[in-house]
Amino acid sequence: MQLCTYTIVRAHLRKMGNHEKNYEDKNDFLKAGVAMQKYQEIHNIIRKDYMELLKVTEGHKSEPTEFDSLYRACLKSLFSIIEADIYGLNNLDEYENYSDRDSFEIKFKKTFKQVCLTWNKTELQKKYFDEKYGGLRVKKETR
Repeated sequence: MQLCTYTIVRAHLRKMGNHEKNYEDKNDFLKAGVAMQKYQEIHNIIRKDYMELLKVTEGHKSEPTEFDSLYRACLKSLFSIIEADIYGLNNLDEYENYSDRDSFEIKFKKTFKQVCLTWNKTELQKKYFDEKYGGLRVKKETR
């Protein structure tokens, strides 16, 4: 069986450098390519909308009622990106027993852990969960 190598470069992981994920089966390699393309397309569409919403929100800082509503809309949009990324990443490198029915928290933690494990960045995962994850939970509750 021929070994196929697919280099995965994600915008969120560019800080980590270029890494390779190996697929021993050609069909798995081709499926990963399609999944990566779809993931990038969806992420970029939502990201563009999110960035535009941030600009609009910034322009309403002096209007508390409008700003608060727009801020919450920004948080909803941010979590839409995260949820789409979770889905897309699990199409590429699914964590064990992945289910769309899992809670956001479970999917986020297990997906982040799986990505960091695949990319040999377990220290990054530990640091994020120790230092930053609480802030994400607060933002989720605020939305």
